[in-house]
Amino acid sequence: MAMALLQPCSCAIFSPDSTPASKLPAEVTMNKFSRFAPYLMVTLRLENGTEFKCCVDTGSPSSVLPQSVESLLGKRVGKSRVRTFDGDIQPENIYAAPKIYLGDTQLMTGNRIGVWTNSEGVLGMDCLRHYCIQLDFQTRKIRFLKSGDTNAVALGMAVPLTSLRYAYARQDGFFEGKDLPLLIDTGHPLDGVMSLQLVQRALLEQKARPVPIKIFGDYKSKPPEIKLISFPTCVWNGETYTNIIIEAGRPNLIGLRFLARHRVTFDFPRKVMYLKYPGREEAANNSP
Repeated sequence: MAMALLQPCSCAIFSPDSTPASKLPAEVTMNKFSRFAPYLMVTLRLENGTEFKCCVDTGSPSSVLPQSVESLLGKRVGKSRVRTFDGDIQPENIYAAPKIYLGDTQLMTGNRIGVWTNSEGVLGMDCLRHYCIQLDFQTRKIRFLKSGDTNAVALGMAVPLTSLRYAYARQDGFFEGKDLPLLIDTGHPLDGVMSLQLVQRALLEQKARPVPIKIFGDYKSKPPEIKLISFPTCVWNGETYTNIIIEAGRPNLIGLRFLARHRVTFDFPRKVMYLKYPGREEAANNSP
């Protein structure tokens, strides 16, 4: 989950502009999710044809390139640090942003971009905010649509977004019947994250099952840490979902596993997300 949430600590490489892109990439096929690859990945390329993988991450305000392309970027213009979702801090070198392409279309990005030591990059909100992107998990297609030029009713339930630095909404939590600031995070592989207090209360009220995970060492020297909880059912916005896996932590968020139960349309220039729920059986088949 290292790429789930990026927080640049010093260099301001984020642009508040959310002008819709005039040129849209062609439809692309999603990668296949697995236990060892539970992220939404796309293949991007530089102007010279060099390709690299990026995680599509609505929980990151900035895009980051992998170390493999750093030698192609010219003179470094600064340094920064990146705090990942799980608290790790990674050094980051800052460069003038190169032209980045998805297929034959150049993507809109900020003027500066970071490079870190990972083998894969991050496609963050500095780029995504300019596009209307539909994630169709049933057909495994990513579509780029014209912002506002869609049948909103056919797209499903509309969820207004309150921030485009990160993709935030104010919605009921999974087990909390009141509006909460929820991060909509395609970079987090689980159904979601809830505060420890909410998780403990939900454990008392429901037949949930803690899932022990080994963080460091072995079970003899260190007991397993309980961070993941499997809930058999959950009612959210009037729909019943099954087999919900929640992480205890911060911030409260909706992750990729939950989003993949729907057809999701992010109309970022208009600050709205649409969720089309296909039904229990189809949703269960499409979850990572």
